[in-house]
Amino acid sequence: MAKTKDIGNKEEFKIAARVYRLLANPKRLEILKNLKEGELGVNDLSGKVGVRKANMSQHLALLRSAGIVNVRHSGVNRYYSLVKPQILDGFDTIIGLNGRYK
Repeated sequence: MAKTKDIGNKEEFKIAARVYRLLANPKRLEILKNLKEGELGVNDLSGKVGVRKANMSQHLALLRSAGIVNVRHSGVNRYYSLVKPQILDGFDTIIGLNGRYK
């Protein structure tokens, strides 16, 4: 009898699907690309991405709840960084396909 390859369990698929849903938003990808360069505050990120501070805070809260970004508090300011910059490796691969998927 042929062996079947273990491709993961249902819980892993649920986790991956949640992350993919979060990354399916262009603004969130832009946030992550900016954070790949290093830690940034909400105001800096809002300016770079072109969204209001309130919207940026919502995006960051979602990314934080999924364990994708860290937050560091300094007085009244919050600074965000990527937990694992490798999360963007797949993005770079897709972009490298030169628009094959549209």
